[in-house]
Amino acid sequence: PPPVDLAAGHLQGLTVCVDPGHGGNEPGATGCDGTREAVVNLAIAQALKDELERMGARVVMTRTADVDVSLAQRVQIAVAAKADLLISVHNNSLPDGRDPWKEHGASSYFYHPQAIELAKVLKDRLVRDSGLPDFGSRFQNLFLCRPTNMPAVLVEVGFMINPDEFAQLINPEFRARVASSLAQSLRSYIVGAAGN
Repeated sequence: PPPVDLAAGHLQGLTVCVDPGHGGNEPGATGCDGTREAVVNLAIAQALKDELERMGARVVMTRTADVDVSLAQRVQIAVAAKADLLISVHNNSLPDGRDPWKEHGASSYFYHPQAIELAKVLKDRLVRDSGLPDFGSRFQNLFLCRPTNMPAVLVEVGFMINPDEFAQLINPEFRARVASSLAQSLRSYIVGAAGN
């Protein structure tokens, strides 16, 4: 575990790479009013950055505007920063033929075994704090999580195509609550890792 001064109640010594998914020519899913997922992802990621920095962590963002950043570049940014953790913030969608009223909620995804616990901690607290349904935490062969040594997790906060969840995702107060939840769960994960 990173040399974090947990006794002081903060995350000084921890470096987190926060990745707002999509951006630029890759807008992601589209909400009912035309809002692009990339915009929502960035808003949540920036709020998460602020929360983590208040806790004393060093935060590196893969993008801070609606610009193109390749998946390889995102991983390179995390590696170059010597990040202890990589968290990619997304919001979900479904392929044609699936029912967004039945399949929705918060979820998280990992590739390497060392990220399983982080994915579970992030998703469990997000479900608890947001009131969103539990859509699971599972293995997925995602580029962003695959080539990294540090624990890397992709979090799908909610579903852009579910009208009820989308209404919350465009609410700044809800996004702030999500960011606080993710930051607190990261701290819980670090405390647990340090205790093992």
